[in-house]
Amino acid sequence: MQGIFLSIEALTNKKRKAFIRKYNLKQRGWYLFICSVFTYFLFAFSEIFGGASESVTTGFLTIKKIFTEFKGEIWYESVSMILLSSISIFILFFVEFKAEYYKGEFSFFDNKSFVIRFLSYAFMIILILLIGVLDGGQFIYFQF
Repeated sequence: MQGIFLSIEALTNKKRKAFIRKYNLKQRGWYLFICSVFTYFLFAFSEIFGGASESVTTGFLTIKKIFTEFKGEIWYESVSMILLSSISIFILFFVEFKAEYYKGEFSFFDNKSFVIRFLSYAFMIILILLIGVLDGGQFIYFQF
């Protein structure tokens, strides 16, 4: 699936670059953010088939359940996981965006202010406790 995405990207490369140049999109933060989010979602979608599914049929069943099963305990767990995952993804995009386009302009963990450093570390510890896998679950690559 990722090969198909790369093939589409290669086939549309000239037209995309011309469009980007015409509207000067490389200089617009919103465009870069949308491109990053779109790339992440394509990758995450492809992982449904490559990562957790035993077969293509199971992958399609997983996609169907994502968009149709909105009830029960699993639904509530899914909503909380989606919310926490969204927060994590937002933080990841923010950090990567800052590192790429605003090098050294502001820092949370190396800030001169003790309060900002303390709050940054406290926020990360709370996120790890909320989102982290702390039950000693098996690392996914041990099965290979």
